[in-house]
Amino acid sequence: MLVLVAGLLYLVSGRAVWSQDATGSRFVCNAIPPGAEPGCGYGPTGNRVQSTSPVEDELRNTIIQLRETILQQKETIVSQQGTIKELNSKLARCEAAADESTQSKSRGQGSRRKEFGKNTMGDLPRDPVETIDQLGKTMQSLKGRLENLEQQSFRLPSINVSAGGVSALTPLPPELRELLRHRLGALETQLLRKVAELEEEKSQLYNETAAHRQRTESTLNSLLERITELEKSK
Repeated sequence: MLVLVAGLLYLVSGRAVWSQDATGSRFVCNAIPPGAEPGCGYGPTGNRVQSTSPVEDELRNTIIQLRETILQQKETIVSQQGTIKELNSKLARCEAAADESTQSKSRGQGSRRKEFGKNTMGDLPRDPVETIDQLGKTMQSLKGRLENLEQQSFRLPSINVSAGGVSALTPLPPELRELLRHRLGALETQLLRKVAELEEEKSQLYNETAAHRQRTESTLNSLLERITELEKSK
């Protein structure tokens, strides 16, 4: 009788314990990929489920922004390189056009010089100071030549003899006077043209060229006055 009562108590207590264990916890079995750690969580498809913190998310966003910034900078550099190439090509075309215009201008000036005939004074240098010096030397040469002509004209013996038997001095022949007048007129025209070209090309030295032109005209007027005196002495 006691044995039967003890058996019934054992059965009742075993069912109570089993019911508590069944209601207290549940076990879920998932397949783990080969070589994976048992303690790491994996999803139903075998992919690892990673838990991210706010710091990791911030770092990931920063890296993404840096990558986008680098890509934008690369695009900007490529665009700037294209712009630089385009500007270089335009600059090269402008320089070539400027060189062609300069060469054509110099050729045009050379052809105009040839049309006026022989250049007695020669090509003037580009430096305005040297040009002014050369023009001054040319005027001094003209003055010296004219003085020599005047002295020679008074030294020529006369073909006719005066009543007192003293030879009289004759003026220059008309052909020589005409040649001298034509020559000086051509030199005057050429000199004035050179001065005009100098003023056009070197506008910053306008005052100096204007003063030199005034001196040149004064010298030419003096030369013309001497020629007139020679003509009157005929």
